[in-house]
Amino acid sequence: MDWKAQITTESTKGFDVSFISLSNMVHALASLRMNPSYAFFKAWERAAVSSEMRLLQKFDSQAASNCLWAFAHLHFLPSRNTLMGIFDAFVRNAEYTKPQELSDFIWSLSQLNRSRKNVILEVGFTTKVVHYWTRAFSKKCRVMDSQQLSISLWAIAELIRQVKLQKNKNDHELDTTHDLLVHWWSSSGKALISKHWKESFCALAESESPLFSSQALANSVWACSQLEIEMETRVWSNFVRMFINSSSRARPLELCGILRSIAVLGIHPGQQFLANWTRALHAKRHEFNFNCALNCLASFALHPSLNVSQVPKELFDLVETRFFEVISSSSPTFITDRELSELIWAHGTLNRRPSEALTACFFTAFSESRETFAFEHNIMVFWAASHLFESVPDAFIARFEREIMRSISRNQTNSSRFENHAVSSCANSSSAKDGRRLTNVLWSYARVNRVPNKNVFKLWEFEMHEYLKHNECVELCANLLRIVIGMDAIQLNMELLHTIEGILTRNCEQLSTQTAVRVWWTLGRFHPLLQSSSVAVEKHICARPQNLNVNEFAIVLSGYAMRNQAPSTEFIHIWCTECVSKVAEANAKAIDRILISSDKLHLTLPYPFLTQCRYRFDQLLTHYSDKRVLMLSTILGRLRKSVKS
Repeated sequence: MDWKAQITTESTKGFDVSFISLSNMVHALASLRMNPSYAFFKAWERAAVSSEMRLLQKFDSQAASNCLWAFAHLHFLPSRNTLMGIFDAFVRNAEYTKPQELSDFIWSLSQLNRSRKNVILEVGFTTKVVHYWTRAFSKKCRVMDSQQLSISLWAIAELIRQVKLQKNKNDHELDTTHDLLVHWWSSSGKALISKHWKESFCALAESESPLFSSQALANSVWACSQLEIEMETRVWSNFVRMFINSSSRARPLELCGILRSIAVLGIHPGQQFLANWTRALHAKRHEFNFNCALNCLASFALHPSLNVSQVPKELFDLVETRFFEVISSSSPTFITDRELSELIWAHGTLNRRPSEALTACFFTAFSESRETFAFEHNIMVFWAASHLFESVPDAFIARFEREIMRSISRNQTNSSRFENHAVSSCANSSSAKDGRRLTNVLWSYARVNRVPNKNVFKLWEFEMHEYLKHNECVELCANLLRIVIGMDAIQLNMELLHTIEGILTRNCEQLSTQTAVRVWWTLGRFHPLLQSSSVAVEKHICARPQNLNVNEFAIVLSGYAMRNQAPSTEFIHIWCTECVSKVAEANAKAIDRILISSDKLHLTLPYPFLTQCRYRFDQLLTHYSDKRVLMLSTILGRLRKSVKS
């Protein structure tokens, strides 16, 4: 009989061992990556929780940590009684726990929490354990090494992330646990852990012989991005220095993860970091697969302060090379909908048109793909394609419309996805992305000068109306109207228009001056359909005319001319007297609008204002055609003559 069979045989009889032997046994099996039978685990548990032996009550912090670590590695989820005993042992001995035991324990907790059974999230004891762990971490983190420090923060981030994900899945049984953990994190956990982690990280990085692996750095910055921990100047400078020291040994996944986390944190990496990252990319380019290279490109696109000039050209070439390798491979590997949409979205966001070969291959791959595309991936693809190309193939539009109809029809069948949202402002709504995605659909059609399929547009109107009924998003309404007036072939139904009008009327004061001016002009195109919102926006603008710059003032006058309605004398007097110096900043179109609108409305403008307009007009003569110069000169003369008379 070999030793595996012997262990299994003995396990069915029960164990007669000490608590140290009990913990060392499973720890050794996990270290050797040897997974025993289910019968072994059950016999182990019987011995651990036996009322005669009471072994769990004798556990110290090392035994508790070793057992939990072994279970995580062996993918075995113990019973609730076993877990309770291990957790109680940890709580009793938390103040005596060593740094390695602390990091192993919290990592194991995060791994076991991935189980579908959610035993780890039983109400009460998990929050208590994390609380005691945090207290011990605060005292021991200064003597942790880089691996222990990084994995501790990573595990906390993973634990919080999992709890939030489970809450989002509407698992009502976990509501109380979610609230307890999230409340603990927001009220005291975040401040305490981030403070001690930053101090320990900087102290370790500034020591005589700092040893940070690229994996430890990737774990740390990912955890910061998940937990929204700000990396101040000292922390970031130490991070960059450690990255430079370890970048030559970094693996592609670590390079990708670091870049993505920095983008999420919104940190401008700086030239030194980017130069070293690019060198590491060049050294490891042969190890990059398509997915990893694509994630790097998408990370640059996600970053709010980076542009295409800062993206290594080699990365674009690498993504393209790996893309062709995947689609030409005879292996079962294929491009997923997420990868295909992210490929074109990253190019669109970075405003970098892909090569002709990649473009042709992309359109073919999308049009012929057998995979069902997710709603958001469809819109990402269409938005990027319309942003990059003036025209798109008919087969591409047809595939997009089939997928959009399938996605929206399914949402309607399952009832609207917005029904559970309380009425809220768009900025605070959890479904804000849905509103932007729906707006992007129409924008993309307008961009490529296409008219949506009749059925697609009908479904789109229904979904947009459902969204706006539950989200008072005034900025989205403003953008939507601007898109619609540029598409002569479509017309919004009256129900949707009235919903938009109500939102604009109630919330127009939230609009910035610039947006309010453009909305006012746009509403003129819908006059008199949206009369009440037009009046509300007009009052918002005219309440503070001195806030308008000269180009905005010109648009307002143009809006009045469109409605064939003269502005109030007070509005004209305040702007033309108090803001006359702003005329020097006018562009050619603004002067054109001011003169033509004033002439159409028979306005009497102050003479000093007209003098400034004449001076600015003379400066901009080269921007007009000869015919336009003659017309504007005539109008200007007529306006000045009316003032004198």
